[in-house]
Amino acid sequence: GQELVRLEDSDLRLEGSRLAAEAEQLRTAMQNARAQRDTAELRNLTARLSQNTVEAALVGDQIARATVTADRDGLVVAGDAWKRVGSRVRLGDTLLQVASLDSLATLALIDEDWVADLPPEAPGVLLLAAWPDRPIPLHLQRITRETEATDGANAFVAWFDFEAPPEMALMDGMRGIIRVEAGPTTLLGRYGRGIGRWFERSLWRWR
Repeated sequence: GQELVRLEDSDLRLEGSRLAAEAEQLRTAMQNARAQRDTAELRNLTARLSQNTVEAALVGDQIARATVTADRDGLVVAGDAWKRVGSRVRLGDTLLQVASLDSLATLALIDEDWVADLPPEAPGVLLLAAWPDRPIPLHLQRITRETEATDGANAFVAWFDFEAPPEMALMDGMRGIIRVEAGPTTLLGRYGRGIGRWFERSLWRWR
């Protein structure tokens, strides 16, 4: 129900007033034509009134659509409507993008060395650069087959769902860091993991 965008509609309202005045004149003329039993004129006036009614309905629909309100709870995640105040917009221009609270997700890049160690629904915490003091709980939804090269290594694209709708304002394109719980491990295993994998790969090459 919250108003998101209101387009300038003064010209439309003037046109609506003109059409309303024209309709009243046509009805008066139709009464005179009936009194004079002028069938041809009455037919002409009736056709003009029908056209006026259609045009007025179209203008009324355009006025109603000039104000855009939210039809459900959500967050504005993209758009530049506030930068275009006073400027013209065209039919089809995207002013705002609103996402449902239950459809928000976070895209993350996971180093290929860690992909096999992450269990399904692994819990994690997101720390956004814009909100460094407000960690957001989330969990792993899925790891895709899509990869990207980052810092000379391959990283897999993964999606994380929020545990609950975030209270802060989120925008598409925000960046941050996700810390994922991969399961219990020992202190030696945590710090010796990279060396162990390097040793396994080196051993495999010499077999």
